[in-house]
Amino acid sequence: MAGCSWPGLATGVSAPAATPRGLHFPESPRGWAKVLQYGGMSSGPSRLGALSGRCPTQAAQQIGTGLPSPSRPSPGPQAAPPRLGPESHLPERILRGPLCVLTPRPAVHAGVPPADAPTLRLHPGVCALGRPQRAAPGKEMPGKQPEPRPAAAVASEHDTKDSLGGLTPEELQQGQEAALALEERMALGAQTLVHAEVEQLYQEVRPLGQGRFGRVVLVTHCQKGASTGTGTTMALKQLPKTSTSLRSFLYEFCVGLSLGTHPAIVAAYGIGIESADSYSFLTEPILHGDLIAFIQPKVGLTPSEAAQRCAAQLASALEHIHALGLVYRDLKPENVLVCDPTCQHVKLADFGHTRPRGTLLRLAGPPIPYTAPELCALPPLPEGLPIQPALDAWALGVLVFCLLTGYFPWDQPLEDTDPFYEDFLVWRASRQAQDRPQPWFGLAPAADALLWELLDPHPRRRSPVGAVRGYLGQPWRQQDEEASGLKEGRQ
Repeated sequence: MAGCSWPGLATGVSAPAATPRGLHFPESPRGWAKVLQYGGMSSGPSRLGALSGRCPTQAAQQIGTGLPSPSRPSPGPQAAPPRLGPESHLPERILRGPLCVLTPRPAVHAGVPPADAPTLRLHPGVCALGRPQRAAPGKEMPGKQPEPRPAAAVASEHDTKDSLGGLTPEELQQGQEAALALEERMALGAQTLVHAEVEQLYQEVRPLGQGRFGRVVLVTHCQKGASTGTGTTMALKQLPKTSTSLRSFLYEFCVGLSLGTHPAIVAAYGIGIESADSYSFLTEPILHGDLIAFIQPKVGLTPSEAAQRCAAQLASALEHIHALGLVYRDLKPENVLVCDPTCQHVKLADFGHTRPRGTLLRLAGPPIPYTAPELCALPPLPEGLPIQPALDAWALGVLVFCLLTGYFPWDQPLEDTDPFYEDFLVWRASRQAQDRPQPWFGLAPAADALLWELLDPHPRRRSPVGAVRGYLGQPWRQQDEEASGLKEGRQ
């Protein structure tokens, strides 16, 4: 990771040679019987499969593929299997479902349909949620413990932020500046679009990915070695005009350009193309698929050094995005591209859902594991919740859990409907070992502490993504901790 302050970890990991398809997992007392489909990055249509079992949200139409969930005994009755809805209303791909079920995602994180252009609505007096220090009654919870703060200062800070929707003036200004910069860049981008047919400029080498709203292909320039195979290869993302407006295209294109160069973010080239039936832009090519192909069901990403390296690189990318006044809002393995066969280096891609800090957002569908709890609650303002980087910290915590276990920690962050999330809250409240949820049994104390910081249900107490840095080099799985202890004992 040249140019990145995050330490790199040297141990490599190989992608599974073959992934079982049509896995059947026995029915548990709670009715977790599933027939799942799981696969790597596809160059054809998006991966779809079947899911049957508990459906906590009856309104959610699920089409799933993916990783299994652990059973959880319960005397409650088994819910009826969910009805499989049409694919037409879903974006391409996402992890969804009870403990690592892969599904296309409804537009739950977006205040507007994914194909539409965002309207950057920043409340004139709204600012982002702060993070007052947490209290730690009783036993110490995993992770760092804060210094006490004067009650009057905390109360004053809370009153100010609550009256403004939760942001400080500095954070609000940062988001407004980012929004204005994007608008200016979009206006310039509209004037510099190349008007030509893609086939006249570039020769397709092979498909890299296909989705409902577009496709990504590997191309070379027609006039620079395409015929001899010596031309520079690039990735071309092509979006049909039937599902993409000019403003929506310009927004995604310009967000990528605004991020500049970062070792863990896919580099965007400043070339936008408008043809008769599509919009296109060019990025650096990433040829080894997405991260989900490297996550083994019920195992995660191995070895553990690879999981730490991946978490560190993604946290660094998110810190860079946040420093520019933006919130990524779409962290998932399918948006993490792998640069080499051994997963030494990953890069964040797909910035269509990225928004300036303070943009007002309302939940537009059923929540998924990555949805932060504050999005599921009544928003502090009629227009919605002013988004802030804590949303990305929550999603990073869920992703780290998936990397370490091969499961989702829960289906939805809703205490009343999801028993796995309820178990997690009980454990946080009691801090007792006997309340530790079953999916967490294989994690070491360092991983517990990190995840407790990133998955704090209260955004003001949630640690930023940079918290990952403090836990690198420590065992994250119990088996690694035991192996380290045995090694030290032999020395």
